[in-house]
Amino acid sequence: MNDITQLNPQTVWQWFAKICAIPHPSYHETALIDYLFKRVQTDGVQYGLHSEKDSKGNLRIIKPATQGMENRAAVALQAHCDMVSQKTDDSNHDFLSDPIQTIIKDNRFVYADRTTLGADNGIGLAMALAVAFSHNIAHPELHIIVTTEEETSMGGAKALNPEWFNGVPYLLNLDSEDDAQLFIGCAGGSEVEFNQYYTTQKQTATTLTIKVFGLHGGHSGIDIHKYRGNANLLLTRLLAHSHSVSPINLVSFNGGTAINAIPRSAEATIVGDIRIITAEIEKLTKIIQSELQFVENNLQVECITHKNTNVTALSHTDTHRILNFVMSFPNGVARMSDSFAGVVETSINAGIILLKEGQFTLQSLARSLGQTQKEAFVQRLAALAQLANMNMSVLDDYPGWLPNPHSPLLGLVQNIMAEHFGKEPLVQVIHAGLECGYLRAKAPHTDMVSFGPNIFNAHSPTEHVEIESVQSNFALLLKILANIPERK
Repeated sequence: MNDITQLNPQTVWQWFAKICAIPHPSYHETALIDYLFKRVQTDGVQYGLHSEKDSKGNLRIIKPATQGMENRAAVALQAHCDMVSQKTDDSNHDFLSDPIQTIIKDNRFVYADRTTLGADNGIGLAMALAVAFSHNIAHPELHIIVTTEEETSMGGAKALNPEWFNGVPYLLNLDSEDDAQLFIGCAGGSEVEFNQYYTTQKQTATTLTIKVFGLHGGHSGIDIHKYRGNANLLLTRLLAHSHSVSPINLVSFNGGTAINAIPRSAEATIVGDIRIITAEIEKLTKIIQSELQFVENNLQVECITHKNTNVTALSHTDTHRILNFVMSFPNGVARMSDSFAGVVETSINAGIILLKEGQFTLQSLARSLGQTQKEAFVQRLAALAQLANMNMSVLDDYPGWLPNPHSPLLGLVQNIMAEHFGKEPLVQVIHAGLECGYLRAKAPHTDMVSFGPNIFNAHSPTEHVEIESVQSNFALLLKILANIPERK
């Protein structure tokens, strides 16, 4: 069987199948939002639903309380509808037009066919919709908040109307990825870009293209402490070493596809002594493969020669400047948290590097649990940019979510989870950006927690979700809704 609509609970998986059928990468969520809005206008009438959209494409669906629950406090169920678009090198998938093809493996997991699955956060959205379009689930008044652009700028959450949270004392964020864990805080982030223009010289020469590929990639927050290889930095290491032996001229560099995904592949084209450079790259590749053998067992490097090619290349000096800058970039974990054991406090991911026709750009995402720590780290980046004669700009910044260990909702959900899972849930903060940072700012009096099923390798083509965990977490959601206290 490979039909996910037959998995349990069927209503959740049927909604997830529909979500997968409609392309919805970040900034291209309109078709999915329009579909949901239309469903509310038609089928939603029998469930008492009504909805509204804002100028950013965010959607609010309101459902009245079921019989006997009218005096319970209102609850918001919140999820985002966009997904990260990552695919393997051999995939021809077009995220703007093709549906996600799901695959059931070992009767335990759902994957996609060589692409991201979008379980982050499509499963959370499907659970919320399954509750909304139901007759037999007990719940208080529901406000289902569906946001856009979470995976890029959190632009949807940033634009939300605070009035959408009026009279809603509790919020359940369904965007977590760890079974039996309860999240009460998250990191904030700054999208930092570096760029510079360098003079190029046209020439006809034999060029060498070096490709680094086969890396695991992953989520630049959740997976950053696993020290997986960053293709941009590994390629730069190869180039810098080659340049130190026999000077090269950079023609182009293209690595990574998203600032919040650890780059899985990168390639660069150079002019130089092909024989010497190829030999040096082969030697260093073996060393790097040995260094990373336990975390990157499929790391590959390929060199391709192109004769008599018309190119525009940088000088030796400017090539040296770019390579030095990237080699000096403080990628990865900067500091572990002193307050939460095993949790990263501050990190950065060199997500995208581009060099074309002399225009160099590096796009990164810095994260931190603390606002002042994040600001200090961005200052450090500014100092590096000044030393490297790079232009630096902060394109976007979003707040973290400070934990409240005395939250009444936390106490309620903790007790329900302990009974549900047969053990005390692990109460955590997450080194990733949840929309709760913006939501807290919009609705300071709304109590919120986050939970969700096991999702593995989010933001990579090996993303998969555990089937049994989805069933368990949907049952957990229903228990929480049935036990929401009365209005105060």
